[in-house]
Amino acid sequence: MNAEYTGRKIAQLRKQKGLTQRELAVALHVTDKAVSKWERGLNYPDIALLEQLALVLDCSVLVLLGLEDARGEEIAGALSQLSTAERARICREFRWRGWLTIALSLLAWAAALYASWVLAQHQIFGLPQVATGGMSGFLAILLANGIFSVRKSRFLS
Repeated sequence: MNAEYTGRKIAQLRKQKGLTQRELAVALHVTDKAVSKWERGLNYPDIALLEQLALVLDCSVLVLLGLEDARGEEIAGALSQLSTAERARICREFRWRGWLTIALSLLAWAAALYASWVLAQHQIFGLPQVATGGMSGFLAILLANGIFSVRKSRFLS
């Protein structure tokens, strides 16, 4: 089982059905870029989409994965490998989003602190100061969420 074979098979079956990548993507509720990545063999479709993809392309999941001639143990091993690869991809994405959340929340927090400082320098007190303080609290929660995401991604892998 390999991603390039699966991608060629998806492209072949899609073209036989007369579908564009965009039409297939709409039918599966994914982006056309995702379909393009599958067809180029860069990654597999999400394991949860395989059955729906097979239905749209009028074939079996085993045909899509190139396992139509495989025995039970080989099929189980191949699907386990696919599941492991999917889990690793999800962990990487989770970690990336966590670091992005941390970076953006720190940047926004610095902006809120600067805004609060500017307001204090111009002796503007009251609601604007309360708003920047509240924003700092919200950003602290967002920062904690990013840290949690990065830490959780370690446990998933």
